Amino acid sequence: MGQKKKRPAPRAKQSPPSSAAEGTVCVKVASVYEDLSTKQKYLRSVIESARKAVELSPDSIEFGHFDANLLYEAASDGREYEEVVQECHRALSIENSIDPAKDSLQDK
Repeated sequence: MGQKKKRPAPRAKQSPPSSAAEGTVCVKVASVYEDLSTKQKYLRSVIESARKAVELSPDSIEFGHFDANLLYEAASDGREYEEVVQECHRALSIENSIDPAKDSLQDK
């Protein structure tokens, strides 16, 4: 008899709050490090999580604000500060915000 093929476990669907929560944890970890290289590594991970939250919930001003704050923390030149400005404009242009909603990071 042949061997059974193992199927990969299904991946859990990532939600905006879980992406933002992951980013919040990475911010806390990054703040512990004094080494700039290590801190930047964690900030890049945080930004990736924040962008995922924005991607999954584009009508959330809260997630846009979170992303813009992180971009600002990591910015070191004019091009990166321009990204901050662009994200602020994008978030502020949201006409029908879902905030506060079930996707909110705010405590109820």
